[in-house]
Amino acid sequence: MQEIFIKLAKGRDLYDPRSPFRPWIYTIARNHGLNHLRSRAAAGALNTVSFDAMTASAPDRPAHELAGRDDTFGTVAAQDDQDRLERTIDRLPAPGREVFILHAVEGLPHAEIAQVLEMNPATVRTHYHRARAQLCRWLVAEGETI
Repeated sequence: MQEIFIKLAKGRDLYDPRSPFRPWIYTIARNHGLNHLRSRAAAGALNTVSFDAMTASAPDRPAHELAGRDDTFGTVAAQDDQDRLERTIDRLPAPGREVFILHAVEGLPHAEIAQVLEMNPATVRTHYHRARAQLCRWLVAEGETI
């Protein structure tokens, strides 16, 4: 977030006060996020800590203590559901995925999404409804309740 605010401050001269502010800031945040994903993908896989390395640092502690006190089945199951939903959303084709996330997750109206993505508002609505229908089909096929 801090990097986005720095970009906003540096680019304040590029903002046209006659245009709405919200689409401008979302465009900057979206582009920053895309650049971050590209750089992360180029750098390789995420750094992870293996279970062996974690237990080597505290060999006398049982595994359930290393996992933490708040690690309950419900938390794990909820995280698993969220991860499954995110993976399903990631399967959507690019324009539909972006529109779906901006509308369903971020709560932006179609008109602002159209400005951010430089699309016709009718095209944004079409992408959203197609993405939503595809997600429903995939979730039903996996046995999820909608």
